[in-house]
Amino acid sequence: MGSGYWVLGTGTRTKFFKDSVPNHQSPITSPQSPVPNHQSPITSPQSPAPRKLSNCYKRMTIVLIEIL
Repeated sequence: MGSGYWVLGTGTRTKFFKDSVPNHQSPITSPQSPVPNHQSPITSPQSPAPRKLSNCYKRMTIVLIEIL
C-alpha cells in the first residue's frame, strides 16, 4: 500500500490520510472488513503496473538518448 500512496503523489496521499483516518477511527470494524478485500485486488494490478511503467520509462530514456 505504501508504494500505491507514493504513486498517487504526496498531495493526494496527505488527503487520503486526512480523509481516511477519521473515517477509520470511528467505525474501525466496518471499513477494515472491505479494506483487506480491496488490498488483495489492488496489489495484483499494481504489481504489473510498475513493470509496465518501468518499461515505458526505459523506452523513453532510450528514445531520449537516441535523440541526444
